[in-house]
Amino acid sequence: AEEAEEAAEAEAEEAAAAEEADRILAEKVAAERAKAKAAEKGKIEERASESDLRMEAAIAHANAMAERRSHKSSEESAGNGAPPAAAPSEAPAAAPTPPESSDVIVDVDLATPGAAKFMDTLSDVGSRVGGLGSDDVSDGMYELSRRCGSTMKSSLIAFKEHALDIAIAATSDPPPDQQQVGAVRRAYNKAEMAKLGQLPMALLFAIFTLFCTVAFAVIHFPKKYAPALLHKAKAKAIEYKVYDGAKAAASRLKLASTSAYHSASEAAAPHLAKGMEKAAELYEKTSSTIASSPVASAALEKGLVATSQVR
Repeated sequence: AEEAEEAAEAEAEEAAAAEEADRILAEKVAAERAKAKAAEKGKIEERASESDLRMEAAIAHANAMAERRSHKSSEESAGNGAPPAAAPSEAPAAAPTPPESSDVIVDVDLATPGAAKFMDTLSDVGSRVGGLGSDDVSDGMYELSRRCGSTMKSSLIAFKEHALDIAIAATSDPPPDQQQVGAVRRAYNKAEMAKLGQLPMALLFAIFTLFCTVAFAVIHFPKKYAPALLHKAKAKAIEYKVYDGAKAAASRLKLASTSAYHSASEAAAPHLAKGMEKAAELYEKTSSTIASSPVASAALEKGLVATSQVR
């Protein structure tokens, strides 16, 4: 009896402890919910205050525009012969009112709570994506390719199994109550569009798998092997003296081009001298012909005069 009483007391204590733990957990959950609601309410109030400020600014702008229009209309009426305004010593005049025909339209662009939430989410996503590194992107693309590949395989399996069921229903002997139903009709009755649509879905996931695999390869392998390959290429270039050979080839090319230029200059020098002599002889003959001919001399003189006039 004592053992039973002790067991009952232990069970009661355990039940009380469990109830206390549940109560504490419920209080924590309620506190977290209240905190979240308070934060959301604060955001909503902040957005409402921003909207109120925008509204006040728009109304102030509209009032300023109306006042400017009233001043302008009063100045125009004064210029057209209207009576002058009262002196400052007199009683203050009433505030100018805008003309009845002028309508002030206030266009206030206020974002709805849904639009504000959407824009906040986009900014949050952009900041999170901006914090990703190349290793994170490559690992994520590899994981996406694995998941898309597994989904593609499951879709193909589901389509193959359903296609096999349709083929069996179309080619097997019909039951006694469906003797008049044709094979095509039985296949149509057996077909399910959700399972037949697994084939194009598998094709789509195959394209996604290929894209993610290519993106992973483009990011991962160059980053992993490019520095090592570049280091080895530099080492081999130094080992086989590629840079020295390139410098020697450049110097030889420069020397060969210089010698070819000198050779061509020396070979063309006699021909250039002969050409200059012939040009000098032709010039002397032309000068003597013009000097001996009065018509040519007169034409030359008139050409010089016309040239000076043009200048």
